[in-house]
Amino acid sequence: MLNPRAVLGALAGAIAFAGLAQAAPECQSDWLNTAVPVQGLVFGTNEFDAEIADGLVFTLQPDEGGWHTEMRDAEGNNIPTRPVARGIPPVRGQNHLTDSFVFGPDIMDPARNPELVVPGRSGNIAAVEPTPGKQGNGQITILNQAFEKSEAGRMVYMEFEGCVRWNDGPREPTVSHYPSPEDLVNFPGWVVTAFEDCGLPQSLLLSGRMPRPGYRQRAWLEPDMDGDGRPDLVALVEQPEDGQHGMAICLQAGKALTLLGFGPETDDAPLSSDFLADADWWAGEGRTVVIGYEGAGSQQVFMDEDGNLTSKWYGD
Repeated sequence: MLNPRAVLGALAGAIAFAGLAQAAPECQSDWLNTAVPVQGLVFGTNEFDAEIADGLVFTLQPDEGGWHTEMRDAEGNNIPTRPVARGIPPVRGQNHLTDSFVFGPDIMDPARNPELVVPGRSGNIAAVEPTPGKQGNGQITILNQAFEKSEAGRMVYMEFEGCVRWNDGPREPTVSHYPSPEDLVNFPGWVVTAFEDCGLPQSLLLSGRMPRPGYRQRAWLEPDMDGDGRPDLVALVEQPEDGQHGMAICLQAGKALTLLGFGPETDDAPLSSDFLADADWWAGEGRTVVIGYEGAGSQQVFMDEDGNLTSKWYGD
């Protein structure tokens, strides 16, 4: 198997090496975007290809300066990709260790599409109707690099790590099963979409009744219920068919949905429909939700040692 370091060692008289050490940016998915780390090395005039997720392929293509990023879909088609310029004027090379890029169906490069540039405003691309499709951005951080010992000084070796983030483009949540748009006035669209992605059935409606004048609280909470370092989502829900009340918890890990309430109090599950119907305050505290109503007790909702979301009376 060819050892790229050995090849470069044989060419040591023709290239200059630069050892670098800089951590890659944090790469974590959130409710709106999927994020996948990328890493590897490339040398000479070789290409680098890596299928990351959702059919997306991250590639590095050789050019006159070294390599540039391109993104492809599952069929091998190029997704329009444009580097993010750095500095005035834009520069690249040995002293700039991070390359950023954006991609998507509506991404245009002014150098390749001058007809879409607004006259008199060279940095402003003409507005277009948003096109559905995967779109996002990314960064790669150079860990080690080597350049030709020539005037052009093309990069001929690069070790890198980085992150690619994307979503599926413009999207509106499904709200046709709500009697009125006013029912969702206390929820931003991304929260509604997140619960939809978690599998909240259309027979249940998000309840925006929790915010009250004088109380600094929202209709949804973002505690880290499973302790993985990422915020999860919690909202009250109602079932119009029988008037039952419940609590919906969507874990960001795996988009897993848990429903609590929807029935009478039991020894194992004290969080009941009646209690949730009367609740008028709540708060997210670390890995728990505390919920209650004035003049009565409150309950904690948490994940037990077996990984199950459950509840207990506060203080038990």
